[in-house]
Parts: sequence; structure tokens; C-alpha cells
Amino acid sequence: MYGTAAIQALRSEHPETGLIVAVDQFEEPRYGPLQESVLDESVMKPIVAEGGVSALKLYLFWRPGTAEGFRRDDAKRFVERCRELGVLSLLEGVVLGEPDDTDFNFDDELVRASEMMGKLQPDVYKTQLPTLGRASDAIIEQEAQRVTDAVGGPWVVLSNGVESHRFAGAVGAACRGGASGLLAGRGVWRAALSSSGPAEELATSGRERLRELLDVVDEYARPWPDAVRT
Repeated sequence: MYGTAAIQALRSEHPETGLIVAVDQFEEPRYGPLQESVLDESVMKPIVAEGGVSALKLYLFWRPGTAEGFRRDDAKRFVERCRELGVLSLLEGVVLGEPDDTDFNFDDELVRASEMMGKLQPDVYKTQLPTLGRASDAIIEQEAQRVTDAVGGPWVVLSNGVESHRFAGAVGAACRGGASGLLAGRGVWRAALSSSGPAEELATSGRERLRELLDVVDEYARPWPDAVRT
């Protein structure tokens, strides 16, 4: 497993550190965009849970205009299997619209996807930022509240599709609208991709960006226990 040594080193100082393992299998052409994601159930074995894994993650597309919008059977089996294994289920729904669909409304589909996937009652739902961070904080907060109502449980935001300079402010607005935090990569390490010294970039500016985001979450996010379904 990639990163095992780093996780072990981190846990030696911070034993409470959780570990999330992805169980999605991507279908994507070489150098091309991701086409599909399916559940890789072969990974979902007791040995995974026994190895100190706190949660499993499944990434699924939400495609408007299709029969169900997402791979419902995969998502249902994923949530059920996580319960059997005694680990948290982290279901990720990513809204994908057709470029030539003039009727496509991103935020309406974000809410629709949140409602449909939320009905499966994952422990945590992960999805895009409302408006992709392109609207004012007030509108993002308003749209986030719609997602909160639709999911019916804890949810967090991802950073893909959001401009780096806008991400922290938009996360704060989403948290004020009911999000319980973030699970993001690009919002932290994107700048390292174009840096001549990526390791130094991650250790300095990347670390500062992460600290800023954590401060925002600590101040505004709805605590996970408060969001858990009763």
C-alpha cells in the first residue's frame, strides 16, 4: 500500500490518526479524463479493517439524465459492506454534466445527487463545493444548506474545480451552511505541481494552506456528532 511507511511514522507520534482507503476502481484512458468508477469489492476484506483502517471511500459520478444518475447497486453494497466490516463509509458523489446540455444546472444536480446518495445513509458524504466556489459566500452558504438538508447526515467538501485563491473562503461558507469539513488534495498541493522544488513547496506554503483550512473548519464546521443521523 502506497504511503504505509509515512502513515506508520505519523501514527508513532499521533496514534489517533485515521486512515482512509479507497475501494474505487477507475476506468480511464491513458492521458485521458476519468470515464467511470466502480466498486472494487475485492479490497473490502476483514484484513483491511484489522489493519487500522478507519474508513473506506467510494467515488461515484452523478450523471443527470440517466436512469438513476449513479451506480446505486455499487453504492448500496459499499455502505452495507462497510457496516459489516465495522469501518466508516465515505461515499463521494461527483456531479458530471454534459458540456452541451443547456438545461444543466450544477447546484440543482448537486442537491439531487446529495439526496439520492444520502438515502443510502453513508457515514460521511463527500461532494463538490456549491457553485464550485464561483458565487459569493452568501450564495454558497445558501446552496450548502440545501445540500445539508438533502443529505440528512454529515457531509464534507472536496476542492476539485475550485480556484485555489477562493477555496478557503468558500469552505468557510459551506461550513456555515452545514458542511462538517473538507477532504481535499488539490486545494493543498496543486501549487507543488508547477514548482521547481515541490517538496519544499509542500513543507512550507502547502503546510500553511492546510493550517488555514483547518482553522476555517475549526471555526465554522458543523461537528460530525451533531450531523449524524438520529
